[in-house]
Amino acid sequence: MKLLPVETAIADIAAEAIVVGMHADQLFGPILTELDGAMGGVLTQLADSEEITGKTAETTRIFWPTGLETSQLVVVGLGDRKKLDRDAVFRAAGSAAKCLATKERQQVAFYFDNDWDDGLTEAAICGAVVACEGQALYRAEKKLHAFAELLWYGASASTLT
Repeated sequence: MKLLPVETAIADIAAEAIVVGMHADQLFGPILTELDGAMGGVLTQLADSEEITGKTAETTRIFWPTGLETSQLVVVGLGDRKKLDRDAVFRAAGSAAKCLATKERQQVAFYFDNDWDDGLTEAAICGAVVACEGQALYRAEKKLHAFAELLWYGASASTLT
């Protein structure tokens, strides 16, 4: 799995799948606001109907989202912003990665808050990488597949090495 930084706007990224993080106490930060605009307000409708809540590690998959250059969007809960820690981001990124790792994928882009410190970003990346392997590491027939490329928005090059 190659880890690569990405600076492309979320509405313009052409990855096979996109993962975004949502906080329970502040549903729409800058990334989700941009994404919701590109999708014509679908995320707002899902939040209003409580289909997405931002609870830690809760995932919602949206297939062929309108207005995006991807076939799949995963919204994963990050919990309360004030309680955000390494464990929460590890579990959230792992939960999202695991639901995508059931099939081989070339590029998966993670768009979490870009104001995180390196510690939170590293924990989230570790969660995503570990979830792609699971307990199938030594099995002849794997049920989970590591992504060919894991793109991470807002991560410094030093964090990804």
